Amino acid sequence: MRFQHDCDKCKPLGEFGDADLYFCPAQLVGGENVIARYSDDGGDYQSGMEFADKIPALGEARNRAIAARHMTRECITHHNACDCQKAEHQFQIETREREIKLMGVALRVAEHHASVMESFASASAIRGDALFAALEQIISDGDFSAPEGMKRLAREALAKVGSCESRRRGSNVEIRPLDAASSRPIAPALTS
Repeated sequence: MRFQHDCDKCKPLGEFGDADLYFCPAQLVGGENVIARYSDDGGDYQSGMEFADKIPALGEARNRAIAARHMTRECITHHNACDCQKAEHQFQIETREREIKLMGVALRVAEHHASVMESFASASAIRGDALFAALEQIISDGDFSAPEGMKRLAREALAKVGSCESRRRGSNVEIRPLDAASSRPIAPALTS
């Protein structure tokens, strides 16, 4: 080993790059530990089993300690369980982030659909008002008490509104004007 190490309980594991590697079975905090020492200076080292996956020297120290059978099975199991818990936690975070993104997409789609429906409702209301105004004007100009007069009324009203189409339009196909006194249709359906 190249550098002086002041813990008599640590077991040397050899050199790795610019570090001397050690395994310590009796750390005061956290139990078994791995150490990478970089000089004779007392504070020039890295340690921590929890960093073994992030710091290559500590990962090598952990692997050598396992190969040399310095680590107890409980310690290996504990650190593997910690790794599994970290992976599960990371998976949960990523899952929540995906769910948030999907909710954002769903919100934008819902806002778009609401905007389209609002535009449709506005256009329908304008169209309905125009149809009602056209009917009032046509009725005030003539006699439409006979069935032929009612058909002509409907045609003229639709022509004034600008729709002479006879194709079906969703649920509005069956809507018919009602006679207020009897609640019965006063004209056949406008589409045929």
